[in-house]
Amino acid sequence: MSTFAAIDFETANHDPASACAVGIVIAADGRIVHREHHLIRPPTRFLDALDSIFDIGGNQWRLATDVNFRTGRVYLRWFGTHAEYDKVDWRNFP
Repeated sequence: MSTFAAIDFETANHDPASACAVGIVIAADGRIVHREHHLIRPPTRFLDALDSIFDIGGNQWRLATDVNFRTGRVYLRWFGTHAEYDKVDWRNFP
């Protein structure tokens, strides 16, 4: 019986301290027996300009928004591929 765990650790940018998500899969005998995914809000110094980041299409696309909970409005700030998202300097995002 072969059992192992795979961990996927996502960051908001290239700084390892900007953790934003972690996924864990446990496999046994070639089958996935457990999986979970948790979003982590990075320290505000990494996402000062943005309120929420959404993963779309199985991690192919990212949507960055500002959310005004008092008015119920969501403002689109940025949309692009996951690869493009990793290249954005969020600390200096307009």
